[in-house]
Amino acid sequence: MQSGTLFNPYWLWQTEEDAVLLSTFMSTMFNCTDLTPHGQLDCLRATDREVLQSAIQWGTEETLNIQKILRPTGIVDGDFLPDIPTRLMERGEYNHVDLMVGMTKDEGLLQSVQFEINPDLYDAAKFMWD
Repeated sequence: MQSGTLFNPYWLWQTEEDAVLLSTFMSTMFNCTDLTPHGQLDCLRATDREVLQSAIQWGTEETLNIQKILRPTGIVDGDFLPDIPTRLMERGEYNHVDLMVGMTKDEGLLQSVQFEINPDLYDAAKFMWD
């Protein structure tokens, strides 16, 4: 396992309803006129690949565009992901196998860059460490 888990606050599971809202948002941003599910699908399929791919880069100013609006996450659909991941863990409903965990020299850099840009955050982090 590398670079985060389902307990990472930046990995947000979504419901099917959340996914539909995001697809409607994306379709609206690409000027799709038919916002029915099939209309959105047809419109997005007709959109140029590079233009469509650019949507993965949409971010938020609060996170220096690090956290992406349309980033891929898990969708609780009842089949592949049957429930909220933390609930599955609490109930022990997961594969109980040996696990190897690793990290790289730049692990967490996307979130820690805030400290480099705003050094005053070090004092806030020390104060709130407990």
